[in-house]
Amino acid sequence: VITYSALINSCEKGHQWAHALHLFREMELQLLKPNVITFNSLISAFGNSQRWMQALQVFSRMGVLSGVLPDVITYNACISACEKGQEWAQALQLLAELEDAALLPSEISFNAAISACENCLRWELALQLLADMHQRSLRRSTVTYNATISSCGNSR
Repeated sequence: VITYSALINSCEKGHQWAHALHLFREMELQLLKPNVITFNSLISAFGNSQRWMQALQVFSRMGVLSGVLPDVITYNACISACEKGQEWAQALQLLAELEDAALLPSEISFNAAISACENCLRWELALQLLADMHQRSLRRSTVTYNATISSCGNSR
């Protein structure tokens, strides 16, 4: 499992979603049970290749087929996939679901959601997410502020 997860992760870095999917299916054929790291890598491989729908399909199959529960990194990968696919509403829904799953959103969770709003000219939502981060005492980085400012600048 560790070897397959590492290989799938390498495919993610190289934007090779088809190879990552092939390796994942090969794992299943060999009756190897993927873990959360395997799923996170496959979701990221789809997300980095702008295949947000496939990323969310993998996400929805995690618990059902494998009994693997998503973690914050899983949600972050899905939110990021939606951001790359310009699916701001889906990104915000996932951010809400993250908390419904009794997980705490991270700076990365919010940054990806803010970037999704930036890409789709939803500056009001980006500002609200920034305020939410402040209210939760989450660290706001240069990435956070740049994405928020950019969303406001793109609104003209």
